[in-house]
Amino acid sequence: MDFYTTLNNGTKMPRLGLGTWKAPAEKTKEAILTAVKAGYRLIDCANDYDNEHVIGEALQELFAAGVVKREELFIQAKLWNSNHRPEHVKPDLMKTLEDLQLDYIDSFVIHWPQAVPSTGKICTLRPNGCFPAHHSKASMFPLNDEGYYCADMESHYVETWA
Repeated sequence: MDFYTTLNNGTKMPRLGLGTWKAPAEKTKEAILTAVKAGYRLIDCANDYDNEHVIGEALQELFAAGVVKREELFIQAKLWNSNHRPEHVKPDLMKTLEDLQLDYIDSFVIHWPQAVPSTGKICTLRPNGCFPAHHSKASMFPLNDEGYYCADMESHYVETWA
């Protein structure tokens, strides 16, 4: 079996990658360093995992040491659920690029095809908190005054890339 699959635009994507969900930030950097040195070339991440900033540190360390070049990696990131409104897509992506310390990512996909939890009023990002909190705190998991997750009833993922 080929190690890569070819996408419809000609990009080669590794069939096997390292996922970073639930990886604590303090252990993620070492996991990235070890995985890339072992031959992994696809890193899957998302800003709500609260570890993209340490993934970025690891990548820069690998590039500086000559272990791998940026173009040899396939980096996939995800648009967070509450950022499906078209005006929230770019700020979400820009924060991911900043945290990863990269100029580009290879794949940016919708994390889940539902725009919740969200108020729809602001773009929610990792530095505001990856935990449930009252919507006034701008957390990635906004709660209403009764303690329930907010739902952006005016947003639909089909309109995200409009």
